[in-house]
Amino acid sequence: MLAPHGLHPGQDLLLLAVWEKPGQSQRSLADRLAVEPPTITRMVQRLERGGMVERRADPHDARVQRVFPTTRSRLLEST
Repeated sequence: MLAPHGLHPGQDLLLLAVWEKPGQSQRSLADRLAVEPPTITRMVQRLERGGMVERRADPHDARVQRVFPTTRSRLLEST
């Protein structure tokens, strides 16, 4: 089901977490999904290249990246 949308296994869980609570840090996503931070970074990079999420610097700490769903990913939310 994921392949037609350019998604790989595991990315669906990340998207679900981002849809549920937009603006989470990559660190909190790693903790929530029980994976290492470098794994989340790679997953987010791939989803960002695919137009599913976007990263924004935290307004209070530019070292922290917040992850937000895109309109394109929200279209998949109901499927």
